[in-house]
Amino acid sequence: MKRSRQRQIARTLVFLMTGILFFFGGSVWLINRPATLRYLLSFLNSKSPWNIEATHMVWTPWRNHLSVKEIALSHPHKGQQLRIEKIDLSYRFLPLLRGKLSIDESVIQGVTLELPPQEKKEKKKTKLELKKLFLLQNIALNNTRILNIDIHFGKKSRFTTQEMRIAFDRTFLGKNWLRIGFDELHLFSAEHEILTSERLTLKAETELERWEPTFPYVNDLTGEVEGLNLLLEGTDIQKTSAQLKYSDQILTLSSLSLEISENILSGSCKANFTDETFGGELTIPKAVHIPHLVKPLEVMDTEGLLSGKISFEGRGFSPLQSTGKAVVDITHRFSRAADRENRVTTSVSWEKGLVSFREGLIRAGESETSFHGSLDISHQQIVFEGNGKKFPLEYFFEQFRDPHLKLLFGTADFAGTFQGWGKKFQAHVEGKVHDGGWKPIAAEELHVLFEASYDKLSVQGTIVQNGKQTGDAIFALLYGPKKENQPRPKKISLQAHIENYDLGASLGTPFALTGEATGDIELSGPVTQFSGKAAVKATAGTWYKIPYDVISNTFTLTNKQIVFSNMALKAARLQERQFSAQLVLDFQKESFRLHGTPIPELTLDLSRENASGIWTFRQVSYASLLQKDEKVSAHGTIQKDGTLNLSLTGLVNLTLLNPISHLVREAEGKATVDLKLRGLASDPLLFGNIQFHQALFSPRFTRLRMENITGSLHFEGKSIQMKDIHATVEDGHFSLKGNAMHHNATLESANLSFSCESLTFRPQGLDLRLTLDADVTLQGRFPSPFLKGNVTVIDGRYSKNFRLIDSIQGREEDESAEEETMSTLNPTLALRVRNSGEFLIRNNIGDIDLRFDLAVTGTRKKPTVNGVVDVAGTIHYLGLKFDITRGFLEFREPYATPYLEVTAEREIGASNVTLFLRGETENLSLDLSGTSPEGPLNKKDVLSLIAFGFTEEDRRSQRNDISQERLASKVLSSQVSSVLQRPISEFTSLDVFRLEAADPASSTGSRAISRVYIGKQVNDRLKMDFSTDINSENATQTVKAEYSIIDNILLTGSRSSNNEFGARITLRFRSR
Repeated sequence: MKRSRQRQIARTLVFLMTGILFFFGGSVWLINRPATLRYLLSFLNSKSPWNIEATHMVWTPWRNHLSVKEIALSHPHKGQQLRIEKIDLSYRFLPLLRGKLSIDESVIQGVTLELPPQEKKEKKKTKLELKKLFLLQNIALNNTRILNIDIHFGKKSRFTTQEMRIAFDRTFLGKNWLRIGFDELHLFSAEHEILTSERLTLKAETELERWEPTFPYVNDLTGEVEGLNLLLEGTDIQKTSAQLKYSDQILTLSSLSLEISENILSGSCKANFTDETFGGELTIPKAVHIPHLVKPLEVMDTEGLLSGKISFEGRGFSPLQSTGKAVVDITHRFSRAADRENRVTTSVSWEKGLVSFREGLIRAGESETSFHGSLDISHQQIVFEGNGKKFPLEYFFEQFRDPHLKLLFGTADFAGTFQGWGKKFQAHVEGKVHDGGWKPIAAEELHVLFEASYDKLSVQGTIVQNGKQTGDAIFALLYGPKKENQPRPKKISLQAHIENYDLGASLGTPFALTGEATGDIELSGPVTQFSGKAAVKATAGTWYKIPYDVISNTFTLTNKQIVFSNMALKAARLQERQFSAQLVLDFQKESFRLHGTPIPELTLDLSRENASGIWTFRQVSYASLLQKDEKVSAHGTIQKDGTLNLSLTGLVNLTLLNPISHLVREAEGKATVDLKLRGLASDPLLFGNIQFHQALFSPRFTRLRMENITGSLHFEGKSIQMKDIHATVEDGHFSLKGNAMHHNATLESANLSFSCESLTFRPQGLDLRLTLDADVTLQGRFPSPFLKGNVTVIDGRYSKNFRLIDSIQGREEDESAEEETMSTLNPTLALRVRNSGEFLIRNNIGDIDLRFDLAVTGTRKKPTVNGVVDVAGTIHYLGLKFDITRGFLEFREPYATPYLEVTAEREIGASNVTLFLRGETENLSLDLSGTSPEGPLNKKDVLSLIAFGFTEEDRRSQRNDISQERLASKVLSSQVSSVLQRPISEFTSLDVFRLEAADPASSTGSRAISRVYIGKQVNDRLKMDFSTDINSENATQTVKAEYSIIDNILLTGSRSSNNEFGARITLRFRSR
């Protein structure tokens, strides 16, 4: 019986377990049926304003797992939608027995949320139900991941993240901890990426029991925020962290740290939601790189380095009720000008919607711009005023993206105001710009008035040169009404005029254009279809040193084309030419084209690409109407810093070179040209020939008139061959042959032979003239090739006068050009130089004949001269001729000109006067000595002997009485002065030479003293005088300087050899 009972119990347990399994399995089967899911969704939709859909749900209780696919929630009235591709939840069974939902290793994939904009309605604060708070206490989330989240806030804003991790649980001590992390987070606004982050995490703890029943519910939260590799509005933040605390309605953000380019930006802030007080600061001790200020601008690039400090404090979160103050001190260096510091400092305060800026200062370089103003939010009014001194405009305009605005420069003094709000604003700036303009065009002074509003922008300006107005302009830009999805239409108006404007001051350096111009221009119409006309006339100027008398032109212009007409040109040394046809300049999007036939002989068709800078010569030709065979044309392409592919062919009349008067003195004849330019512009390759046909050419740099030029130049890449070039020069002739190599547009090496007979040239203008026979060669690499051969001087003349004032003032020689020439050509020398005829130095010093036979070695910069130079002839001094008894000429360091030393003698009565002449031939020094039968003479007696023909001793022995001496002295001094003044002034460049004889009757002592006066007008205001006694043993010398301060006031100072000084001021006027 006992055994049957056990069997009955076993059968009962088996039936019970089987029933439970069938019930449990049936329940799972029933729940997992699609019909059950549809019933559940129908029930939920009936109880909720949301439409809820799902396609598949699977509950696997033995795995503690629930899976739901393709979930969709939509709100029919608000348009909000939520879509989830799949939810996989893994939970724990045992915590369910304790009333706790613990979810482990759950994954939610493909979350898309669309939140269209809603009308804002004031909502009452709702209280948090305790049962919901209890629910939070009984939920635990462990490693829950949400993948591929995409949230749309209307049509413009969007939030995406690749993965979001959430963990939430309650500790044993009753606190709840929260962990939230994002991977690959992105925040967009209007398709513009505002924020990206590789990783962003929040770690916090809270006590749910301290939460409040009204929003924001949370009343206890402590934690930290960390971010890795954030990109905020283009600013790369490698790492960020902050401590977060919210308790009793006080939010504190401390230890804020942002690492940017290995520099730390730190800060903190605090807000009390009870009394609405707040405060904080942001410090950037070391400059950090930012891609832009605040946000990217279409017109301006604000990228750079930012440093400084901002601090603030206040009360009230509503802008119209808030009060507070802030201090801003920021330094910014634009990336395009990192060496320039721009610092902004200001004090800011606000009260009930009125924000005031005081003591604002912008320092840019050495300039300062002050500003102050206010922003009234309640009355919608902005008022700002500012003024600056010596503000460098390029500091501001170099940051603009428009390449045309980048070219504005100058130093400005200005004052301006801005007031208004939104579309109702007015801006007014008035200033003066010094040495500024539009690069590379500069003006001495510009007066500018700038005004702007929502409907109009206007600029009025005047140009001032040397204190006189030479131009003015009025520009206006009118804006039309705004149209949806279209830019506002704009119209422009321009009127400008120049009168007697000095072109050289603005265009001399960049375009080598000088002269005086008068002209007008008018423009009007829509920006995309404007039209206008202009006329200009320039006189008495040069273009790239080519002189012209008159250039005039009228033209019409639109945004796509400029048509030049009524052109006239009167170049120097040519007849005035009227251009009978038009010349057209077409503007395209990326290029422009110049074409036309302004005169029958000239055809132009060339274009330039703006981006690459390539010029294309489609057809550029000149054909003479009188000589049918004279025609030259060019076609191909050139690029300033790029490649060349240009061909030049035809028969050229060399008279076309005559307008280039700074290089060409005279040109005639013809030359056949067949050239091709290839390679790079910096290192061109030339191919072809230039053949001369009995041509004439006289370059400006030397007085060498070459006639009957024949021969040819042959170009082969970097090789230039001179083939049998012959020419006559006056009564002589020369020949040149050989070859040269070039590299980077300069000569690299040469192998040339030059020979001439009776060749006359003047290497130093008219001061030196030589007639030569020569046979020399130039071989080797530059700058030091080998120059060797024989040079014979058939005839030579050197005629530069010696100037006393040069030795007094000191010569100022500009040797820069010579040094520059030597840097490119300083050959090693092996020359034999001799003369077979006369070589005369004939100037105010004398007539000196040289005979030489020299060997010249060394280099051009440091030559070594060996040989013999014989010196003969006469020396001129104070109208007397001295016979040279001996002399020599040699080259000495560091002199660049020959060193001459000569001794000459002359008998005057019974005395013998010797003259010593030594020094450079351009700056000789002179000394005198003399002897008489009684012995050597002092300098005073030598000068007396030369000037009067006798010494002091001779004069004393010959005088009879005081009257005779007085009469003789006066007559003699008067006669000598008149005879000597003109030749001495001419030979010495002195302006004053005067002899005065004293009156013995009025003189103290036993002697009457005579004086010599010499003087020089140094410049228009300074005059120097020197005087000395000539018949006194204790002669006194006096130096006097007279300076004209203004036309009527003279300042005179003097010093004598006996240490007497004097000064006086003289007022001079003329009565009528």
